[in-house]
Amino acid sequence: IALGSLFSYVIRETLNDEQLRVWGWRIPFWFGALGALPGLYLKLHARESGPPGSDDDQQQQSGERNVLKESFSKSNCRALISCILICALPAAAYYTVFVWLVMFMEKMVDPPVPHAFAINAGLTFFGPFLSYGGGFAADFHGNYVNLMYFSAVNLAWSFPVLLHFVGKGDPFVAASSQAFLGILLALWTGAMLPWIVASFPPSVRLTSVSFAYNLSTGIFGGFSPAIATALVDRYDSTAPGLFVTVLAVLAMLGLYIAPKSETERSKDTGDIQFADVNQLDHSEQSEHEMT
Repeated sequence: IALGSLFSYVIRETLNDEQLRVWGWRIPFWFGALGALPGLYLKLHARESGPPGSDDDQQQQSGERNVLKESFSKSNCRALISCILICALPAAAYYTVFVWLVMFMEKMVDPPVPHAFAINAGLTFFGPFLSYGGGFAADFHGNYVNLMYFSAVNLAWSFPVLLHFVGKGDPFVAASSQAFLGILLALWTGAMLPWIVASFPPSVRLTSVSFAYNLSTGIFGGFSPAIATALVDRYDSTAPGLFVTVLAVLAMLGLYIAPKSETERSKDTGDIQFADVNQLDHSEQSEHEMT
């Protein structure tokens, strides 16, 4: 998305509206064909292998398992629903902030925000660094749930407020607002990714996370620009922010109903196991001294 935003900015600055409409829109698709090269390299040169330590018996046993049935089992449905709600917020907010907002700044506000595509391209280019910062903050803080609650609460109130100020047409205010929302999204994502991975048992982890994450991204991320445009046409510039507010509330509901993650379960049992080991060592030492 960062490269796409930068590419779109260069094209819009180079071509006029007529050129874009007639043939310029094809240029990104031509360059998109380059994405097939890594896949071709992997197909020709990479070798697939089973998990470390696997043997034929284990592979046969895993082949007899119905992973889809286990992923949608009653015991796993609560974690799936929680993950869908939690992933909906960053999907919709990201596509609204970094995909739709630039068109809002240039086409929907009066006066338009000067250099809207340059602002969006610059902030999107630094998006990966924000993601690294969000991951570092999550590791440093340690409590992923509290960090997600903090991010969700601030996204809930700030999104409609900042969209209102972006609509004033000031480029500095627009860039600052977009950057602030990007930081909140980075904090949420940095805590969310390790949290959802630990929310499922290893036997169904890949299937469960893939289903919940991609379903939320496809529905809420894919339709959020169209929903935001319809809300602006029907109501005002703050309406898309209220849409994100609703998703932030649903995401916090997902956190509330989520079962304990594997990390939390380990913390609950880790001290007991550690105490048992110490007790065993102490009893062995006493027996040795008596002999």
